[in-house]
Formats: sequence, structure tokens, C-alpha cells
Amino acid sequence: MNIYKQNLSVTDQVKRLEDKGISFNVFCKERAEDYLTSNNYYYKLTSFRKNFRKHPDGVNKGKYVNLDFAYLVDLAIIDNYLRGIILEIALDIEHYSKLKLLHRLENDEAEDGYSIVNDFMISLGQNRQVLEKRILEKANSSYVGDIIQHYNGNYPAWTLIEIVSFGDYLRFYKFCADRWNDKDLLNDFYLMKDVKEIKTAGNTTTAITNSNGIYVVGENAYAQLLQGNTNTVTRFKKIKDSENIEKELTFVGLIGMIDPPREGVKEAVATCRKAGIKTVMITGDHITTAKAIAREIGILRPNDLAITGSELDSINQKTLEKDIMKYSVFARVSPEHKVRIVKAFRSTGAVVAMTGDGVNDAPALKNADIGISMGLNGTDVAKNASDMILTDDNFVTIVEAVKHGRNIFDNIKKAVHFLIATNIGEIVTIFVGLLLGLKSPLLAIQLLWINLVTDSFPAIALGLEPPEKNIMNKKPRNPKKGIFADGLWNKIIIEGVMIGILTLLAFSIGNKLYGIKVARTMAFVSLGVLELVHSFNIRSEESIFKAGLWDNKYLIGAFILGTLLQIIVVIIPSIANVFELVPLTNLQWIYTISISLLPLVIVEIQKRLNKEETLGGINPNFTKKLSNVKN
Repeated sequence: MNIYKQNLSVTDQVKRLEDKGISFNVFCKERAEDYLTSNNYYYKLTSFRKNFRKHPDGVNKGKYVNLDFAYLVDLAIIDNYLRGIILEIALDIEHYSKLKLLHRLENDEAEDGYSIVNDFMISLGQNRQVLEKRILEKANSSYVGDIIQHYNGNYPAWTLIEIVSFGDYLRFYKFCADRWNDKDLLNDFYLMKDVKEIKTAGNTTTAITNSNGIYVVGENAYAQLLQGNTNTVTRFKKIKDSENIEKELTFVGLIGMIDPPREGVKEAVATCRKAGIKTVMITGDHITTAKAIAREIGILRPNDLAITGSELDSINQKTLEKDIMKYSVFARVSPEHKVRIVKAFRSTGAVVAMTGDGVNDAPALKNADIGISMGLNGTDVAKNASDMILTDDNFVTIVEAVKHGRNIFDNIKKAVHFLIATNIGEIVTIFVGLLLGLKSPLLAIQLLWINLVTDSFPAIALGLEPPEKNIMNKKPRNPKKGIFADGLWNKIIIEGVMIGILTLLAFSIGNKLYGIKVARTMAFVSLGVLELVHSFNIRSEESIFKAGLWDNKYLIGAFILGTLLQIIVVIIPSIANVFELVPLTNLQWIYTISISLLPLVIVEIQKRLNKEETLGGINPNFTKKLSNVKN
């Protein structure tokens, strides 16, 4: 008999399911193929078919009755969730049984922890070699390899229980119970045999939700075990009829619980709105709960809509993409829904940041422009799928990151703006001077000094500029636009020409009234101070007096240091001779400083004439950013 089956492509798999009577009305074929490619595999998913009836006869004999692919997906999600719960309980029971065993051992003065293990090994007979082989196979393990190598076969009890399998641990537990004639431990042993079965079921595909019913932990079993009351432990029991679970119960009371939003989240959401960032909530909670929380923190506004996962299933992707900006809350959603939501927002041109912490968030995190996972409570799968990990699991941190990101971009822009404008000013000074038939306004060594001192210090200081007060009131920039967009090149050229003309003005006055050496000294001092003064103009589009003149202590320091060095080079004869400079009179200093301060006046007038306030908000035809809060 040939037991081998043909290897099928994803498309063939969907066709095979369709041939078996499975429909794709709720979950279309395209989405089904995506699901089988990215989220689950054919064998596991199709094993849930046993939960559904087949036509006993007729033309559809053998085909499933009213089975849609979406039902299999839902069962897979439920199965994964329940297996996680059961495995967690089983692991906790195993842990506390080890704790109880070691506590019993510690209180027995006759036991040293080594002899009991040696006696246990002897009791295994021929199976001892099998157990030792299984232990040695773990010698290279990153978890227990160092322990195995350290003890080299002479294991104490507290080591043995860590390096053997759960089945071998149960054999040792039974040996200890018999050795001590401890009925309490013996009762625990029989309970843990049930735990072993349920743990195995939890690790097995479709072991939880199947045609035979659902495995659940009996009443108070877990709690009683932790208390050591094993005599009254209720065994794991099998419930075939889920409808009977909520029968014959007595109402004792009702407890209401609330999981309030973190402090600062409401303010952070408001900041996002002013910054042109649309914040939406994607949650597995009931839609009523989700809407209440969303209203409380300001995500759900009067004109915003909320939608459930089942409602999303009835909307095709094109319709969703068209109306996506209307929605601010998505409740009772599956991992597939999250991916659809992210793709819909991205289709509008939005830059999408998705936050999440669980395995079910991983596909959406991967599909977002920026995937952000939780560092404290996030799963490894979510972290691996993300571009960024939050170390404090706080949404407020995301908003702060946006703020600092904007500031970094602005500071790079300011530094580049300053350097290019000042260098254009130097070029204009030399080039125009030569065109006018003047002697060179500046010597090479003088230009080198200006480039090293009055260019470098302010540029570094501008790179350390603190965020502008209105930085989170601006619309998100278009990522397709370069650093010189929105007329920056024109502004740089105009400012560079201004610096060059003012330097030539200082040179011309000095050359006409005092001679070439004084003229070059005046041009040298003017150009240096011009650049230092102009660095304050570049700090903000607003007036320097509104932007906070003293906020950037680094720029203040750069200005003072640069100005002092310019003066020192001129007034100290030995240094002045190197740069071919001469001392200036008081009147010459007045001419020079007055010209150097003119950029402040000129640029302040320009800012007043061209004042543009950039306010927050969403422009549907512009770039937007989306932050998804996983509740």
C-alpha cells in the first residue's frame, strides 16, 4: 500500500480543500493562500476538519457541510491559545512538584542528595544505560550542558531533576515516594501522570480542540496542588458536551475589574494628534470595552468609527483601503485582520508604525513600515519581527521617540544649511572680488582659519540643538522629499550671497579708507563674526527671540569661543603676523562689528514677512504616520 502523498503547492492545497466541500466565502482564496504561506501549514489547519459533519450520501457525499475556511482558521487560533494555557499550567505543576520533592529531601537528615540518585540508577537495571545515554546527549546543550560536564555522572538530586526529561523525572519521583513510604508524594505522582498526558496533548497538533471534546483542569486541582493538598485533588476530566459546562452552578458574586490606561497615555495621544499622527487601537477585547477605553484616552473621536473582526470579514480589501481613515478602533481581531489593517493604512500613503507584544502580532509587525515590540512582556517572535524594541513597554516612549527623531532630522538639516550657506558666502567673497578687479579680499591661510573655527564650532552646536517648542505641532514630512526640499536651496543661496556681499562691503570700506592690509583684516573679522551671528538665524524659522535665545548652551559657547579666537588672532602681534593681519582702531572695529550684525536684522525682517505657522493635523493627501496601540 502506497502511503505517500503528493507534495502540493499552496494553490493546489486550496483547490484540494475546495474539492472536499470547504468554502471560501468568509475567507477568500487569495487570503487563504496568504494564510497558508505566512501563518499556518496545511496539515495542522486541515486536521480541524474532524470537528465538522460530512454529507452521508447524495451528490455531495463525503464533502463537508457548511464548512468555511474561516472556521478552520478560528479553531487554529483557539487551539493555539488553549494549548498555551494548558502548557503553562503543566509547567507550573512540574515546577512546584520539584520544589516539594527537594524540600522533603532537605528535611531528611539521612539523605545527602547523592546516594538517593545512585540507588535510583541501580534500581533501573538495564534501563540505566538508556537514561545515561539520554543525559549525555544533552552535554552540548546551552541550558544544561555545563551542569552535565561539571558533575560527570555523579549527580545530586537537585541536579538530576533539571537534566532529565519529565518522564524520567516522574520515575525518580515515584522512587523517592516509595523509598520514604510517603503517601502524599505518591498521590502527587499519580496526579503528575495525568499532567504528563495533558502536557503531551498540549504539545501535539490539534490535541485540545477535536471531535472528542476539550480537555480542562478539574475544579481547584491546580490551586490544591500548590497548597500540598493532594488527597482532595480533582483529576483532570474530559468534557464532551461544552454546553453542560455552565449548568448546575450557584451564583456567588460578581467582581468588576478594570485595567486602566497608563499614566501619560492620554496626553501622548493628544500630542500625536497635534503632530499629524493618527493613533488607532487594535485589540482582542470586546468592542464595547475597546470603545470605552479609546474614548477615555482620546483615540476615538466623535466622528471616528469602530469595527469588529467579524465585520472586517464582510469587507473586501479595496473597500477597507478606501474607508480606512474613518476607523480608529478595531476590536475582536485576529492576526489576519491586523495584517489587513496595516496594509490598508499603508495603501493611503501612510507611514505605519505597529506596536505589539505577542505571537499573533508578528505578521502585522513584519508588514508595517516600523514594527515596534515590547521589550519587557513581548515574545521572542514579536521581537524578531520588529524593527524597534521598547525597553519600558510604554506608548509614551514611542511619542518621545517621534519627537527626538524629528529633532535629529531638523538638526542635521540646520547643520547642513549653515555649512553650505557660509561656504557659499566665502566663495562669493573671493569670486566677486576678483570679478570686480579687487585684490583678493582674503588669503588662503585666513580662509582656512575661518573654515576650521567659525564654521566648525557652530555646525557642531547646531547638531546638538534641543527640540523646538512647536516641533510636535508640525505635520509629518514627506519621506520622498529630500533634505533640501521646500525651498531650502534658494534660502541657502540667498543667505550665502548675503554673507559674501557684507564681507565685500567691509573689505571695500577698509580698502578705500585704510589700505589693503586693514581691508583684509576687516573682511577676515567680518566674515568670521558674520558666520557666528548667522548660526542663530538658522536655529528656527521663528524669530530668535521667540525660539529661546539661550536654550542651546552649546551654540552660545561656540559663539563666545569663536568670537574670542577671532579677536585674539587680530590683537596678538605674533599670531597676527602669521595670518598677515594688522590691529584695528576703535572706528574700524565699529565698522566691522556693525556689518557683522546685519544678518540678524535682515533675516529677522525676512522671517516676519514670510512667517508660516505649521500646525498639526492629518492631511489625507500628504504623508501620515500611524501608531497602532495593541491593548
